[in-house]
Amino acid sequence: MGSLVLELQKEVMKEDCDVLNLLRKAHLIAAKLDLKQFDEWIKSELNGYRNDNYLTPKYRCIIASLNEWIPFVGWHHVDNRQIEEMFCTIEIKNSIGWLVELGKKHKELFQIYSFDQDNNSRINSLRGMMKQQTKYSLYCSVLQIKSIIEHVKNTILDWTIKLEKTGIFGEEMQFNSVEKESAKQIPQQITNYNYYGSTNVIRGDAQNSVFVAGNENTIKYTIENANKAISEIESSLNKENIPFEDKETAMEMITEIKEKVSQNKKPSIVKSALVGLLEFVGEVGASLTAALIQSKIQGLF
Repeated sequence: MGSLVLELQKEVMKEDCDVLNLLRKAHLIAAKLDLKQFDEWIKSELNGYRNDNYLTPKYRCIIASLNEWIPFVGWHHVDNRQIEEMFCTIEIKNSIGWLVELGKKHKELFQIYSFDQDNNSRINSLRGMMKQQTKYSLYCSVLQIKSIIEHVKNTILDWTIKLEKTGIFGEEMQFNSVEKESAKQIPQQITNYNYYGSTNVIRGDAQNSVFVAGNENTIKYTIENANKAISEIESSLNKENIPFEDKETAMEMITEIKEKVSQNKKPSIVKSALVGLLEFVGEVGASLTAALIQSKIQGLF
């Protein structure tokens, strides 16, 4: 095998570049060079931005389109700049693997977030429609999702160019002491972090056609809310295309979680069980359900 760095360059330049494999190789290089900060960004892209201490980059913040539900017509775009500034900024924390699947699943616009009753009422109030019970959702384009993926590819490419210019190659999958020392001189910071000011930003994870979580939209832990979340997780798991044995094991774990909720166990115990389920379904390839579980954990606890 030749240079790890040059191999990574070749990978990113391919027309059919596999961004997941690209990030895994970048993770290997960053770990070998002990570039902890850059590697943290790579792992966040692979696993999702779960660490609250690690800011989500600006390129993962999109402006969605506000739509209202009109009976007998369907979803209709709402053109209101004031409301758009207040409600339509979404910070996407999902893993890049989920975004890749999302890009494959949809062709153009798709629903990414459904507002709860309180926010529906707030939007109605701003529109002077207090007496109406209108439902609102946010839509985004596949191009917005794909732009995130392309940004990641470009960041990796720029990084490999800097490594090469600094004389860092990683021949035969190894880096010598000079290369490791030189690598530390290369800036590791991913620029363009979000600064939202007073903007109301929806944060969380997308699942199927609904974007979940967020500041004011976060639901509180109650037995009712927990049971509702578990039912959604169970329904999602039933749709996953994974081996029967793995699905059966996951269903058994869900049954155990249901029992903990019914027994009114502490929320921390339920959360721990959900985290265990998240890790398992992620390992067996149930990516949609994994994203859903992650969002429910963030919302409930």
